Amino acid sequence: MAIAPNDASVKAELAIILLAQDPIDAPTDFVARAYRLAGDAVTLSPFSDRSKYALMISQFRVGQTVAAIETGYAAMALNPNNSDIAARLGLYLFTAGRWEEGTGLAVRSAQLDQNVVSDGLLTRALNAYRLGRFEDALALSQQLKSFDDYAVHTVQAASAGQLGKADEARSALLSLGADRADFDTAFHRSMSARRFTPEMTDLLQAGVLKAIAQKS
Repeated sequence: MAIAPNDASVKAELAIILLAQDPIDAPTDFVARAYRLAGDAVTLSPFSDRSKYALMISQFRVGQTVAAIETGYAAMALNPNNSDIAARLGLYLFTAGRWEEGTGLAVRSAQLDQNVVSDGLLTRALNAYRLGRFEDALALSQQLKSFDDYAVHTVQAASAGQLGKADEARSALLSLGADRADFDTAFHRSMSARRFTPEMTDLLQAGVLKAIAQKS
């Protein structure tokens, strides 16, 4: 930062890196720092889609969901072909309960980029689960096995639980810490930290509890 104190791209990238390193369930001062850096980046370069992307994810992490969605759409207006923006914004919309809107952007991100964009794939898996298409949800979530993400493990365990596939749920349940005595509280806290609506949290928990019951 000392080398290029007024470089918007450097500030935006640092904000993104800080948020990637900071645990969602136990945020540190990295979040506030990232938020400031992203804001500076947008001030320095208001027409940079990357700066807007950094601000979007920073706003979401500090709980400014509505502002994050507005910023995400502004970023998309600057670069409609950016699959990462479409995928992340789609996920944020979905967690906020705007199911169809979020899934539409997830599909769009896949059309823009043939490579797997994890946020878009996760949104599609979550939507398949919401609609009761548990086989599709499980198949989509299994494509994200390399991503050590709480939401990915949740939809995988929940889908497998709904299907009665205990073996498929085992590793996901382990990653979720399903054996903890305070799992119910920890689960709701983790989903809340990811801004999921109570409705979606309850739907997913129902499947996870089935998977836990099948395991024992």
